[in-house]
Amino acid sequence: MNLYRTLSAVLFAVRCLLFIITFALGDPRENSKVGQLSKIGDDNVKPEVQQSGSSQNSHSPPTKIHKPPPRNSEQYSTSSQHCVNTENINCSELDAECIDCVFNEKCTYGKNVTVECKKKPEVVCKADETFKREMVCQYCYQTPLSQQICNGAQGCNSIQAPRPMLKHNCTVIPSVICLGSRKFYRMMPCNWKNGYRWSTAFILSVTLGGFGADRFYLGRWQEGIGKLFSFGGIGLWTIIDIILIGVRYLGPADGSLYVD
Repeated sequence: MNLYRTLSAVLFAVRCLLFIITFALGDPRENSKVGQLSKIGDDNVKPEVQQSGSSQNSHSPPTKIHKPPPRNSEQYSTSSQHCVNTENINCSELDAECIDCVFNEKCTYGKNVTVECKKKPEVVCKADETFKREMVCQYCYQTPLSQQICNGAQGCNSIQAPRPMLKHNCTVIPSVICLGSRKFYRMMPCNWKNGYRWSTAFILSVTLGGFGADRFYLGRWQEGIGKLFSFGGIGLWTIIDIILIGVRYLGPADGSLYVD
């Protein structure tokens, strides 16, 4: 998708340049036969913003049990995905979604406590089915963001100042044991990406900015046409866009953030 946007922007700029040359140097009788240029559509489809119930937002100290291996957020959609093919795993090493623990809700917040756990009836594992695990005394919505997977609201304006606060659907990563529900809503700033790269936009602005290629790439094709036929504002507009994109002030038209 990113490569397609880049090629589309470059192709549009080249075709417009050829049109200008043909119109200026060709036979005036043939100029009327030149077809209209095809218009580049906006390929970005804005997903609907996810809205749900109330939010439980709270600040917590950055306490971690351990650093889990990085995983894709789709892997956390259902607990059953983590509780299959566990025949060769010790029961004490199962994810939190595969075990039942006895919690003491009167524990001191932020302190490490030991809880007694056992595997769920449908889970198959090795060694003792009853064991002890260490956890931090906190509710799941109080865990740090590094231990949460949140599905951000998409389609909002991430470059708006200040950024709008929206409801996000969050889930605690499977390796963390915590109190309460493992799924909750959290108010977070609008922060989503749609495949636009800052490096690509900056290179286009430096090399083909005079033809509006950077504006076409960012989905700002109306401004790109104006920049093309004004030859980059006689160079002034090109210089301004190089600065704006270089400091990341000018971003995609759909309101998303750069991916790099």
